[in-house]
Amino acid sequence: MIFRKKKYYYNPDTLIFEEIRHDKNDRAKRFMIIAVSLAVFIVLSGYLLNQFLGSPEAIFLEKKVSWLSGQLNELLEKSEGMEETLYSTTFENDNLYRIILGLDTLPLSVRSGGTGGSAEDDIGLFNSSVSNKLEVEVEKLRLHYMY
Repeated sequence: MIFRKKKYYYNPDTLIFEEIRHDKNDRAKRFMIIAVSLAVFIVLSGYLLNQFLGSPEAIFLEKKVSWLSGQLNELLEKSEGMEETLYSTTFENDNLYRIILGLDTLPLSVRSGGTGGSAEDDIGLFNSSVSNKLEVEVEKLRLHYMY
């Protein structure tokens, strides 16, 4: 048997300390009150943590979005580097061949004529998001390397 501290109260009628006895119903009520209070506290804490800190899935997705955004920026920088390489090597060689063959050199505006997109693409460019810029750069490179 577990030894519990006995609790007493002072009875002013008999002028003695009497032991406090709890019946099983009283103990069950106290246990239920404590259990329900604890459950409410746990649920409320979880809800508040989720609202202020975010769920683990949301935190993971935010990190993934920032990583993917970084990857898109890197791709955009690479495509711009490829475009510079294209203009510096391919077009210089083309100008050299035109001089050798006695043909007129083409200005850059004529070279890139026909590239671009529809008005819908221009509306997308107005937003100037990284993915739209990257699509335009890749399309330019694809068109220049095809011809």
